[in-house]
Amino acid sequence: MEINELKKECRKETRQRVASLSEAKRAEKSFLACMNVIRTQEFKNAKTILLYKPMKNECDPTLIASAANELKKTIAYPICTDNFGLKALTPKDDMAFLKGAYGIWEPKVEDAQEVNAEDIDLVIVPGVAFDENMGRLGRGAGYYDRFLVKCKNAVKIGFAFKEQVMKSVPISKDDIKMDKIVSDI
Repeated sequence: MEINELKKECRKETRQRVASLSEAKRAEKSFLACMNVIRTQEFKNAKTILLYKPMKNECDPTLIASAANELKKTIAYPICTDNFGLKALTPKDDMAFLKGAYGIWEPKVEDAQEVNAEDIDLVIVPGVAFDENMGRLGRGAGYYDRFLVKCKNAVKIGFAFKEQVMKSVPISKDDIKMDKIVSDI
């Protein structure tokens, strides 16, 4: 089977596993995964963190944002740009978001400040699936892979439910590996 077919099949199977979890179970698992990130040395040492607003059924990093705010860390969020690119923006407040590309909540450009990718210390990376070798299977457009190359000083933590972490996921040469995978276990 060709790599793109393998990726498509892996995405389908993983999404089905996550969708089978109740909303309450996903909330509980998101809380545990957040606590596991907050306990890491990478989080404690980070001054600037790139987070994301969760899409339906994604592991929710909101508690990480709350902890980072309390510790006066800079929090940036991605915004989709032309040519399948991302920029990191720090919104002025929690109300400075709107639904952007693909229905993802993004900072309003006019109410945010751009953060240089090289200034980011920690990236909390969403994905459809991850593996024990730090591989990541995203949604397929490569937004994060292209952006993570620019985050030369950042630790990349794949953030997921344990149902999204498997022995192996199909990856291509352009897929960026994570430095660490953190889940609810």
